[in-house]
Amino acid sequence: MKKIILAVLLAVSIPCFAKDIIFSCNIANGKKLSVTREHQGYRYQFGRDDKPELIFFNKVEDVDMGVTTNGYTGERMRSIEMTNKGYEYSINSTNKKAGVTVFDGKNYTAYSCKSGTIINNIPNQIM
Repeated sequence: MKKIILAVLLAVSIPCFAKDIIFSCNIANGKKLSVTREHQGYRYQFGRDDKPELIFFNKVEDVDMGVTTNGYTGERMRSIEMTNKGYEYSINSTNKKAGVTVFDGKNYTAYSCKSGTIINNIPNQIM
């Protein structure tokens, strides 16, 4: 009986820990960039899976997502805008390339995603 109760409790609690991948890709030197939807917000993670360099959360209402189309090329640009401690993180993805640009108020630093490693579910999140 205890095993049945434990199994039911575990099955009910699993969705509480579920993560939806919004965006993910490999950068360089074994580093990974990911944005996941968790509970009432989004989790940004950068670095190695076993030793992340940066993790932060933004509430849903503090994250901007969008899809625009270049009128000249017809290419779709998907983006996520997040902030953390005065830094702005802009994740952009087209059909051919993706990456993140970090702005500290003065300087921009860009990281490009490796081709073939991009998981992009940004359009699925826009209502």
